[in-house]
Amino acid sequence: MLDKDHYINLKNGIFDMTKKADLDHLFTTLSTAPERDKLAVFFHGGLTDMQSGIASAERIMERYKDIGAYQVFFIWETGLLEVLSTNLSQIYNEPVFQQLLMRVTQFAHAKVIQSAGSIYICQLLQRADTYLPQDVTFDIVLLAPACTFIPWVKPGSTCSISSRTYATPTQGPSRKPS
Repeated sequence: MLDKDHYINLKNGIFDMTKKADLDHLFTTLSTAPERDKLAVFFHGGLTDMQSGIASAERIMERYKDIGAYQVFFIWETGLLEVLSTNLSQIYNEPVFQQLLMRVTQFAHAKVIQSAGSIYICQLLQRADTYLPQDVTFDIVLLAPACTFIPWVKPGSTCSISSRTYATPTQGPSRKPS
C-alpha cells in the first residue's frame, strides 16, 4: 500500500490531499531512509483520476522496489470528470469550442428541420394518392436521410399506397415511423 511518505497529491497544480505536515514527514523520512542518496520521481500520464494514479504508483513501486532509490510519485487529479468539471468554463470560452458548438448546433438544427419536412412529404404523398386520378403519375426524389423511408419498407424496395407504387432509395436506413 502506498503511503504519504511516497506520494504528493495535486489538483490544478495546487496541493490537494497532501498538506504541509505530509511534506515535512516525507522529507524527514527521505532524509533517514537507506536510499536517501538516490531519488526516483514518477509522474503519471494525463486523464488519470486519483484512484488510478495511486494504483499505478503501487504497481510501479512494487516493480522497482530493488532499484536502490527512494521513490516519490506525483499524483494529480486529471481524470476526465475532474478535467471537465474544473475546466468546463475555460473550455466553453475558447474560440475554437465556440466555433465547433455553432457548427454542431447548425447541423443539428438542419437535421431536425429536414426530418420534420420528410414526415410532411410522406403525409403529402399519402394524401395525393387519395385525391389524384389513377392515371396521374409523378416521380419522387427523396434527398434527406429522413426521407428515405416509406412506412415499413426497406431501402431499394417498393411500397404501394393504394394503387401507386413508390420506390425507396437503395441507400440509407429504413425505419418504421412512430
